[in-house]
Amino acid sequence: MSLIINVPVLEDNNNNALISFLGDSKSNLVYITDFIKQINEYYVSIRKRKKTIRLDDHMRNKLFTESAIALEADLTGNFPDMILSEATKDNKGRIANISELCPTVIKTKSRGANKGTWMHKRLVLVLLSGIDGFIANKVQNILIEHDVFGTRNKFSSAHKLLGDAIEQNQAFPKNQHVYCNVNKVVKNHLEYTNINDIPVETLEKRKQITEELATLTKYGFLNSYQEVKEFVNTKVIEGELI
Repeated sequence: MSLIINVPVLEDNNNNALISFLGDSKSNLVYITDFIKQINEYYVSIRKRKKTIRLDDHMRNKLFTESAIALEADLTGNFPDMILSEATKDNKGRIANISELCPTVIKTKSRGANKGTWMHKRLVLVLLSGIDGFIANKVQNILIEHDVFGTRNKFSSAHKLLGDAIEQNQAFPKNQHVYCNVNKVVKNHLEYTNINDIPVETLEKRKQITEELATLTKYGFLNSYQEVKEFVNTKVIEGELI
């Protein structure tokens, strides 16, 4: 389940700016290639970094390769030393085939849209920490502290609950448009209409209201699209949904 994640950064001209990257909330993978490209294009940190970032070089960093092998082992149940035994080294003694060693947490897409390197969100933080601690901190706040992937998945589960509740409620008029219409009722009262741009706090509110709608619909307290709409309107008036 892909989504766009926006990271607020400060450009060197002191104007607020965003660096955006793609993420997959089911696999916890992040499209790091485009993210690094954007950093190289316009981001200047407090450290005033001048050197162009080469992703391959940072992926051969000892801390990164050790972290990747440890995470791969955690997720697959393999032993780290078994993974390491398949490593090949470059002329500087660095692991040169980390993507091959850790296919669960580092994936390379060779063709089509978004080709390049995708890596687990925990590895993204290790990688960025070796590049720029300031932007790494911003990304950590979004991926870990706010858990945007987890919140997105919970929201999707809430929508499934609502769809199931409508199907189970025999009194609820059924037609092909009713599920979409119910979703629109919730979305129309929020500032962000594109789910990919929704801040975690707003997404959490939407999830909560959707779960409440599912419960009330399932047990027959809401029996039509109009009743759902009136319920949501009441939440807006009471300030529970903005």
